[in-house]
Amino acid sequence: MQESFSKRYGCSSPPKVTVRDAAPPEVRSAVVFLCSELGGSLYAWQVQKIICDVQKRIVPVREGVVVWADVEEMLMACEWTQVYEVMQTLDQFIRADQWLQDSAEFFEQQVNEVFVENGIGWKLEKGEVRVRGEEGFEFVSGRAREELELANKPNTETEMAEATRSLSRRPEPDITGAIRHAIAALEAFCRDDLGDPNANVSARIDELNLPRPLDEALKKLWGYAHDQARHMRESNNPGRPEAELVVSTAAAVIVYIGARRRSG
Repeated sequence: MQESFSKRYGCSSPPKVTVRDAAPPEVRSAVVFLCSELGGSLYAWQVQKIICDVQKRIVPVREGVVVWADVEEMLMACEWTQVYEVMQTLDQFIRADQWLQDSAEFFEQQVNEVFVENGIGWKLEKGEVRVRGEEGFEFVSGRAREELELANKPNTETEMAEATRSLSRRPEPDITGAIRHAIAALEAFCRDDLGDPNANVSARIDELNLPRPLDEALKKLWGYAHDQARHMRESNNPGRPEAELVVSTAAAVIVYIGARRRSG
């Protein structure tokens, strides 16, 4: 499949994320089309079985050969959460099949393009459907993972990955989990700068030598995260925007400290 004219020449900008708690018909139809485009190595009956497995139902007995129109009809009838489970299982199936695995990256790329074009707040990444934020969120969270990999901090990298994964929970994101894991990642990374593996980082932010007033902002963020993630209240609970703010800010501080270490 050739690159589109608009993408090749930068004629359009991606729509904002507007859809998370739904799977529009256009997306469902496009996924079936992409499956059919993989050629003779992926059959409609295989995708039909994946849909039935996700729905925990017996594959219906039909006369004749299962065609892609049958698959599309089944996917259209799925709950929205099941649609993303089907996509995730499909990607895992393609990656594991010896005849299809060479098409795995193509399938993932094309599905993600469909998501972006339709403003879907999810992305397919190595066999897992994960939350997709706005461009800035995606950039800074990705850079934080790069810094943690460069610093050889696998446990801290896992915490940051868990923060993003918590936002990817379906049908409801784990807001407090996202905040908790993001702060845990930041805390572990900052302890290296302080030279104390058991440091109470929130009480020693001044020692991190962050430029003012970012140090004061980080103190307030830490207090907010501690209050919201560990002392939940019946009212004024944080939502996804607040969780994304904490995760992206923690990621940005990790990127800054990591870059400063390598340059100094």
